[in-house]
Amino acid sequence: MNKHNMQLLQELSIKNGPLCVGLDTDPSYIPQNVLNKYENPALAVLDYNKAIIERVVNDKSACCFKVQIAYYEAMGIEGLKVYAETLKMIRKTGLIAISDIKRGDIGATSEAYAKAHFSGDFETDIITVNPYMGFDTLVPFSSWSTPEKGGKGTFVLLCTSNPGMKDIEHQKLADGSILLEKVGNEIERIGEEYKQFYENQSCGVLGAVVGATQESDARYLRDKYKNTFFLIPGYGAQGGAARIAVDKFGAIEGLGVGPQGQCYAIPTMQGPVESIKPYVDHFVRYAKLNGNQVFLVTKIGCGIAGFKDRDIAPLFKDAMGISNVCLPETFIEENKNATSPEVPQELLTMMYGQVRTLIDLLKALNKQEP
Repeated sequence: MNKHNMQLLQELSIKNGPLCVGLDTDPSYIPQNVLNKYENPALAVLDYNKAIIERVVNDKSACCFKVQIAYYEAMGIEGLKVYAETLKMIRKTGLIAISDIKRGDIGATSEAYAKAHFSGDFETDIITVNPYMGFDTLVPFSSWSTPEKGGKGTFVLLCTSNPGMKDIEHQKLADGSILLEKVGNEIERIGEEYKQFYENQSCGVLGAVVGATQESDARYLRDKYKNTFFLIPGYGAQGGAARIAVDKFGAIEGLGVGPQGQCYAIPTMQGPVESIKPYVDHFVRYAKLNGNQVFLVTKIGCGIAGFKDRDIAPLFKDAMGISNVCLPETFIEENKNATSPEVPQELLTMMYGQVRTLIDLLKALNKQEP
C-alpha cells in the first residue's frame, strides 16, 4: 500500500510518541572545551548532531528531526556540508527528516527549490514552505507528493508562533473569515486532491505549521482541519505551554500532542537546573495521581541542554518510590549515593571486624551437637 511521508510521520508519532527534535544547532550551543577539539566549528556541530540522533534512535523517544537550514547556511560551505550529512544520518535511521527551509516563490524558482530539497545533496522527507505569495507557489512542492516522486511531504505555514503573525495571518477578508483560514482550506483541498494516489491515507500530503503559542486559535484549528497533520513549534523558549497542547490541541495531559501520542515533556532548555524543578515536581504529582499509566523517564533533553546526570537526578528524588515511574539507572544510583551518609573508613573497618566475629561464632555453634 502506497504511503506518503506525511502519513509515515503520523504513524511514527503513534509508535514513538509525537516529539520532534529540533537540530537548529548553533556552535554557541556547544561547550567551548568541546569546540576547542575541532579545527572547524561545523565539524563540532556534526558530531553534536550525530550524538543526539543516535541517542534518540536508541531511546525511541521521538518520531522525527527538524533541521533549520539557516544555522548551517550561517557557517558557510562547511555548514551546508554538515547540513547535508545530518539529513543523511537521520534518513538512514528510518525516522523522518523535516527540513525547515520556509521557501516560497514564483513558479520556476519554487520548482528549483523543490528539486534542491527533494533530491540531490539536500534530499529530505518533508520541508516547510511559506504560502503567502499565493497558492500557485505551493504547486511545485506538492507535485513531489506523488508516489513516483517519493511521496514527499510539505508543512505549510498556517498559524505561526511569533507575535507578529497577527499582522498578516489574522487579517480579515471580505467574507468575514481571516487569512489563515483561507490557507487552511487550501491545505485541506490539496490533501483531498492527492487521495487519488493514496486511497487509504489517514492525513493529507500537506501538513500545517500551527504554533503552540497561539492559544486562541489552537482548538479551533484542530477541530476545523481534521485531516491535516500539525507541526507544533513554539514550545519552551518561544513561550508555548504544554497546557495549550492539552487544552486546545486535544492531547491527554502527559501524553503529548500527536494522535495517541505517548510523551510527557519536561522542558530542560529554560535556564539553570533550578528552573526545571517546578516541571519535575508537576510530573511527579501527575504520575502519583495516574497510577494506571507507566512513565519511562529518558535523559535526552538533559544532555542536549548540557546537564550531567548528577545535576538532574536529585530533581527526581521524590519519584524514586513511585511504582509507575521508571527512572534511568544513573538517576537511581545518583540518588542512592546522595542519600547514603558517608561512613568513616575506621568505623567501616571496626564494623567489618565485628561482623566477621559474629560469623565465626555462628559457625562454631552450628558444629556443636544438639
